[in-house]
Amino acid sequence: MKRKASSRSLIILVLALILLGLWPSGLYAESGDDPLRTRSDIQYVLSEEKSGVSVVIDMRIYNQDPMTKKRSSGRVYFYNRYFFPISKAAKNIRVKRGDGRKLRFQRKKNKPNYDELVIFFGRRLHYKKSIRLQITYDLESVTSPGDFVSPNVVHVEAYFLGDEGRIGAEVPPGYEVKLDSAKCFYNGNEEGGKVQCAAIANYGDRAFILEAFRLTENQEKVFTPEPISLQNRDIILRIRYGEGEEKWAKKVARTLRKTMPHLERIMGFPYEGPSEITVRHAPVSELEGYEGFYYEESQEIVLGYGASKETMVHEAAHMWSTPFAARWLSEGWAEWSAREAMRRAKMKRETSARPLRDYDNMDLPLRNWEWTGAIDDEDEDELTGYAYEKSAQAVAKLVKRVGLKRLQAINRAFYNAVQDGHDPADTDAYFLAIRNKKRDVSAIWEKYIEN
Repeated sequence: MKRKASSRSLIILVLALILLGLWPSGLYAESGDDPLRTRSDIQYVLSEEKSGVSVVIDMRIYNQDPMTKKRSSGRVYFYNRYFFPISKAAKNIRVKRGDGRKLRFQRKKNKPNYDELVIFFGRRLHYKKSIRLQITYDLESVTSPGDFVSPNVVHVEAYFLGDEGRIGAEVPPGYEVKLDSAKCFYNGNEEGGKVQCAAIANYGDRAFILEAFRLTENQEKVFTPEPISLQNRDIILRIRYGEGEEKWAKKVARTLRKTMPHLERIMGFPYEGPSEITVRHAPVSELEGYEGFYYEESQEIVLGYGASKETMVHEAAHMWSTPFAARWLSEGWAEWSAREAMRRAKMKRETSARPLRDYDNMDLPLRNWEWTGAIDDEDEDELTGYAYEKSAQAVAKLVKRVGLKRLQAINRAFYNAVQDGHDPADTDAYFLAIRNKKRDVSAIWEKYIEN
């Protein structure tokens, strides 16, 4: 019923720190280990007037590559540009040098989760020399994964981009602030406040998630789009949102309209629940470290600010989770069917799945994955992310080995059994049902479920 907060935090971990300097003759500086070292001072400044966030990054880049010593003759190597990751939602980008000169840059949009600025220094950077850069941009009316900015709500994930330095935030008066961080704290009063952080360890580390609300001005509205036609009934969505969040409400409506009929066909049995579903936003404090919930009792889909389309569809997929008792079955089918529904609907992904090999030293047989409460620390966050991805891969392997039609028949049988008062499927019952279909999945069970 829950989905882990996306590790789009890994967005910044795969970064190109350098682009090689170039003479007109075509000579390049050879790259070594950390040839350029950066010291950064990063501030997220909430603007009450603009209803947005200004990001200000002061960065000093040190060249410690001995290959680029300044020479009076012979081949000369140097750096004259720098690669810098930036939010896809960034607007009004400005770059200038320490002496005030505006610098030329190119914005490349070929990365799936972030854009890349190529910043041109306007001069040569030789060994033991440094250059100061200031990069500023705005986040306004944002509904992208990881960030959400509206007139009354700011949700930003702040990453440290440097080898050393500081990162923080400034909040004007009138906001209620929620901060999710093990390294930072918020100090505020009626005149506003600041987020301050202890030393950040690594380039690309997520320093904090900041949520700021102007609740007294947040007038809730309800958007009711055209009903979604499913096999046995039409679904009416009641999308609750705050003033200024119309763009988000329409995004939810478009996403679920395109994918819910596919989810029903993928799962193999019709949706039989209530005809009205509420979708609403919720802060981090309510979601307890997750990105979304589906509450079957109240028929609510609850989404965090900045939740991706993948999360919206995943939570909707839980409308078909009745047949499953084991957590890996419930979450694995929700995640796999969400990805498959988006593929069938020809929807472009907003976030990338994290490969299992990127999780270090994880050991969790899916049989042992139990329902737990909040995600309280980074270790639990990693383990939960690993379990979600492992579950989705297990279901994908079963679909390939057993066939979707046979698995749909199994899901339908367990659904009907639950309707007749029997228990939903645990791990052993599901294995037996597959074996009764004369399919051997022992290898999948050993790799994913038992180990």
